[in-house]
Amino acid sequence: MPRPLAWGLFITLVLLSVGIPAAAQSVADSPTLSVSDQLDDRRYVTTGSRGYVVGTEAGRFPAMGWHIKGEMGGIWSPPIKLLDGLWFGIDGEWLGQASTFTSGYGFVQMGGIEAPEGLTVRRTDFVPDDRRGALVGLEITSPTNRRISLTVDAHSELMSAYPWDWTTPSASDYNLPDTAA
Repeated sequence: MPRPLAWGLFITLVLLSVGIPAAAQSVADSPTLSVSDQLDDRRYVTTGSRGYVVGTEAGRFPAMGWHIKGEMGGIWSPPIKLLDGLWFGIDGEWLGQASTFTSGYGFVQMGGIEAPEGLTVRRTDFVPDDRRGALVGLEITSPTNRRISLTVDAHSELMSAYPWDWTTPSASDYNLPDTAA
């Protein structure tokens, strides 16, 4: 692919990745549902035609699932699990859990995320149709003009959704223990 064409494609993809989640949030007359209690106990799924994200409404990705024990949360593009989860940090401090969860047509949003003093953080997860993957956006606001350092930790464990834990061969035959980086 010629270099100018590659740059044009790259810029187009970046602009789409910024515009699509914003468009999903601003659909007129799009109903939403918000909750703010027991978010760590509630699971969510946001889905497109070729992928989905599974986590808790508090914005976490704990070990969950029964047919591949503890491995069903994260970002999937069936039949492959792409990521165990995503974690974000600001200025060397990991972001905590959300205090509100909102779901709408085509997106989920976590607000009131525990962040360094003076910052307000909101996360939006969106899975576009006909694409393998998910878009995760952070809206970070501050009452003062300041520079921050954003850290992203993406745990990848490429694995198949099959075989299940009770089949022969089983998922456990192929799944290595999770290790911290």
